[in-house]
Amino acid sequence: MFNSGFSEAIPRDSSASQKNDKILWPLQTRRRVINVTDDYDIFRVVLFYIYTDTIVFTSSISSSTVPGNVSSPADADHLYVIAHRLLLDSLCNKVQHYLYSTCTPENISARLLGGFAATYPEMGKAYDRYFLRNWEQVMMAPGLELYFRALEEDPAEYIRASIKLRSLIRKKLQPNITKYAVV
Repeated sequence: MFNSGFSEAIPRDSSASQKNDKILWPLQTRRRVINVTDDYDIFRVVLFYIYTDTIVFTSSISSSTVPGNVSSPADADHLYVIAHRLLLDSLCNKVQHYLYSTCTPENISARLLGGFAATYPEMGKAYDRYFLRNWEQVMMAPGLELYFRALEEDPAEYIRASIKLRSLIRKKLQPNITKYAVV
């Protein structure tokens, strides 16, 4: 983790910077250090985006050293967390679009049922849509089974993911349930 600080100039009280009705120049300032505990490379991408309104999502690891490039969905998850915390809605939307466009039947189970989608409901809804639209392919892909096998060591997470999966099954079967309901 990147744990550094940057300083921000804070003007002193105007009465303290004036002497005999003359402003002392340059204004005396004091510095405040703001600690940043985020991953340095991801935070640098956020700063690059703030100043240039540019971000590039790529799958090339070699391009990850270029400012403004995000080279993996895991990095994009972290980028989304920072953008969400800093209330950068336009960046959140771009990251959300990238994450959605990189969904596959193999990786959607881990994304949908993982903690990230549970923490950020707008991402969870996007993953829900992909999961339900690609139901047959997701059910045939090994990703769902592999995800639940990996969770067997964490009972609380296993239960949370199971509850989420059952709710999606009900949502998928909802039109058929009313068709077969006993009147």
